[in-house]
Amino acid sequence: AAIGILIVLAAVVLYVFPVLAKFDNTVFATIKNALVLCMHHLPQTISMMIATYGLMIFSYQYFTAYIITIPLVLYIDSFIFTRIFKSLENTNEQRAREAAEEKKAAAGLAEKNAAENIVENIVENITENTVENTAGIEDTDFIGDDSTDKTNGMD
Repeated sequence: AAIGILIVLAAVVLYVFPVLAKFDNTVFATIKNALVLCMHHLPQTISMMIATYGLMIFSYQYFTAYIITIPLVLYIDSFIFTRIFKSLENTNEQRAREAAEEKKAAAGLAEKNAAENIVENIVENITENTVENTAGIEDTDFIGDDSTDKTNGMD
């Protein structure tokens, strides 16, 4: 059980610093996110562990190999982390787009409902006012003025 815990801890250590550099979290959230990422991307984690810890053991045996192994480990790990973080960013961007579309659809629906309510209220008010205004009018013939007989006052 202790060896398993050490292996998981070694995997989390690989992820803690890149997660800390990429995201702004508390210490506990950074460690938790590193644990989640290393378990979610297990094949990449295993290949990084083999490359990192294998090259470290090789470098302990041959001290001058540090000149090559340190940059090689950094290159391999950064290549894998770039792919992992790009997939996370794409997922987050896609979720943000979906949320924006849902919000826009909800706003459009709310605007449509508001417009329908306004139109219904206007129709009701016009109907009520027409009925109230025509209630006292009897059936009478209105004879209009003949405008041809009138002058504009310039004569």
